[in-house]
Amino acid sequence: MTIKTPKYLVDMWHVATRPAGMLALLYALAAFVAGFGADLWKESKHSRFDRIAELAQSFNETTAEFDALVAAMANGIMDSGKSDADDRAKLIKNLNQQYSEVDELAPVVKSNATVDTYKKSLSALNAVLPAVNDPQSMKSYWGRVSDVLVARRTLRTELNKKADLGVD
Repeated sequence: MTIKTPKYLVDMWHVATRPAGMLALLYALAAFVAGFGADLWKESKHSRFDRIAELAQSFNETTAEFDALVAAMANGIMDSGKSDADDRAKLIKNLNQQYSEVDELAPVVKSNATVDTYKKSLSALNAVLPAVNDPQSMKSYWGRVSDVLVARRTLRTELNKKADLGVD
């Protein structure tokens, strides 16, 4: 007993093996590959955008924490007349975290000068911190904090434009 091939399969084979059928199959394959390629390209673009937005959001959160730590250290010095080692350690840890985050952000930001300025201002503040022990020694502290805030505004503006977060 032999199995007879259905007529519709035989007809499909005859159509597919003619030059017009081959051309139709080639066009269908090309359309599939082009659509698949476009989907891959869109996915990679969206994943890059999501990564930039994630880095920008993380940087914004770290800098918000920085503002609170700067104020906590200043309030501790003004209230007690001396610096608190815990506040200073938290601030130094935050400065180190910002420094590493800025290294990750460097390829995203158009201007390397903006990143370098911010890193230098962080380093300058980190260098001043050990000398800040009483209210009299806070002048250089506030000067370096001001430098960090000015550099951060420029960096954050560029970063938010690039990430299109809608955050000012």
